Amino acid sequence: MDAGTVTGPDSGRDVSAELDFDAVTMAASAALDRIREMQEAMAAVRGHADSEQGDVHVTAEGSGAMVDLRLDPSALSRSPGELGRVIVETAEAAAREAYERHLEVLAEYSSD
Repeated sequence: MDAGTVTGPDSGRDVSAELDFDAVTMAASAALDRIREMQEAMAAVRGHADSEQGDVHVTAEGSGAMVDLRLDPSALSRSPGELGRVIVETAEAAAREAYERHLEVLAEYSSD
């Protein structure tokens, strides 16, 4: 047995290996907890946008997918083509905001 090896009082076991294993296990557990936190934060990311006239409201998730579309009654006075264009533009703005927030979450968890 070398000078760096610690043994228990009567066991003759190598306790240093157990201490190293415990440290690795604790570090792995902490890393998994951090990954779970990041996954939850990423899942919660949302972007919101309103049209210039404020009659179209869109929410997008972190992937950019639209998860909510709300039209004020005044939006229905637009022509179908114009309303479609405004919905697409507003959805794109919401997706951009969600993407930016997604990057912020990644940066927050990557900096540690």
